[in-house]
Amino acid sequence: RKRDISRILCGQAHYSILLPAWAISRQRGISYGVFTHGLDLLYPQTTKYRALFNYLLRAADIVFANSEFTKDILLKLGIDNSCIEVIYPSVSIEIEQVDDSLLDSIRAKHGLVGRKCILTVGRLVERKGHDMLLKALPQILRAVPNAHYVIVGKGEYESKLRSIVRELGIETRV
Repeated sequence: RKRDISRILCGQAHYSILLPAWAISRQRGISYGVFTHGLDLLYPQTTKYRALFNYLLRAADIVFANSEFTKDILLKLGIDNSCIEVIYPSVSIEIEQVDDSLLDSIRAKHGLVGRKCILTVGRLVERKGHDMLLKALPQILRAVPNAHYVIVGKGEYESKLRSIVRELGIETRV
């Protein structure tokens, strides 16, 4: 109320965030948008808030999807294609000055100095595909003998991934 707001952007798709954004946008006659990820959209479909959640998504002026997968979910939920913008999460490569000391200490701690590393960061759930990369790792190692796969994350799929690593005999590379 104290600021001259021209647009509302919701950093997460959750009804408790979307509802006030929708209400304020209607009260003030301003647009609102929301950033979405796959699970943000899939989970609400299993709750009693499904209809409200989907209505609030469809009411947004713009919906940002983090992938084509997420965009497909949005389309299935009835979001108009013209309202969806895919923006892939990324980092800026235009950094003027990089301090490699943290990276160097992590590599040293894990015995990765001079090694080629494949890195994934995310929840350990089956649909993320960590298992596919693990299964491909023996072939990757034939082409890049000093490769290592670094997985950062936790989740329900961790024990299965550890089992795959043992089965493939790649414990020293993961």
